[in-house]
Amino acid sequence: MVVILSYLYLSFVALTSRIRVTSASEESITTLRERRPAVYAFWFQHIVFLLYYFGTRKMPILMTPQAKTDRLTRLSEWMGLRVAKGSLEGGGRHALVTLLDQLKAGTAVAIPADGSRGPERKCKAGCFILGQETGSPIIPTTWKALFRIKIPRKYGPLYIPLPFNSIEIKLGAPVVVNRHYQFAELEGIRTQLTNQLDRLAD
Repeated sequence: MVVILSYLYLSFVALTSRIRVTSASEESITTLRERRPAVYAFWFQHIVFLLYYFGTRKMPILMTPQAKTDRLTRLSEWMGLRVAKGSLEGGGRHALVTLLDQLKAGTAVAIPADGSRGPERKCKAGCFILGQETGSPIIPTTWKALFRIKIPRKYGPLYIPLPFNSIEIKLGAPVVVNRHYQFAELEGIRTQLTNQLDRLAD
């Protein structure tokens, strides 16, 4: 019942709100508009409304199967998302393989850069593996709204927009991970993605 009510609530928010997509990067806008393969990376705290947005585009998304996120997993499926269940920490490398296959087939995917269990706003390896293995750009993604509520959570808050709102889906500049990058270079890419996500969110 909670999942159904959440689905109806987000649908009502979308129906009663002005939603627009913005970016300083024309390449990111073009990639989204033309549905090119890309990795849309976001902070987990913004996942709730992004489930609705990504669901309208039928994107595969990585979700961690655990009790506290199981409702989000089921909500993802209600929203029309194809869910790859797993995490690197939980031995769910098969989930990344699923997303890799989707990217290679020409489909964009979405992934919480910091995972569901934190630490909050600290990029994990998943999105970099996807970008490096396929050559797909990583596009920092978030949303902002005039009116939102914050729900406390052990690993960091979740933000949820209110109805009758103005909601902005914000895309950063693409981050490209060269296949031949070594650890030190990947750390630089991690910093670049983190900084973009923080700037977009704050």
